[in-house]
Amino acid sequence: YPTTTLAAAEDIIKDIKKNLGDGFAVQLKGFGESGADIGKIAGNYTVNDNLGSMGQIKKLFNTYKDSDIDLYFDCNS
Repeated sequence: YPTTTLAAAEDIIKDIKKNLGDGFAVQLKGFGESGADIGKIAGNYTVNDNLGSMGQIKKLFNTYKDSDIDLYFDCNS
């Protein structure tokens, strides 16, 4: 069961940006295909369908790529 979807994460980031401005980092944890993709290298990363889509990830990163907000995914390799 998802606790936070990519859409919810985007809303949270927007709220933080609205209240604090730019200049912060976001680490998106547990969005991998199985929650924690142990044994997969980062280039093979996929998103659990219950949490969102790769299209949503690309949109989220493109939204903030020119700002002072850094987005990171955790991954186990």
